[in-house]
Amino acid sequence: MAVRTFIAVQSGEMSESLVVAGWWLGLVCQMYEYVLSELEPWCLAEQDFCVRFFNLTAGSDEDSAQVSQCSA
Repeated sequence: MAVRTFIAVQSGEMSESLVVAGWWLGLVCQMYEYVLSELEPWCLAEQDFCVRFFNLTAGSDEDSAQVSQCSA
């Protein structure tokens, strides 16, 4: 934001274009947040499926014992 202020002080025409650019950036950020919020439940469901299907549990002692038996 400091760059915007500096440029706006230098030229009156630039300040108007920076306002428009800032507005577009805000709109893009809002759209990006919306898309990500819509995708989040799908991604979490897919992650949950993979954990259950492949029996992925991180950090349990039972898994460590199975891995050591398989590598022996």
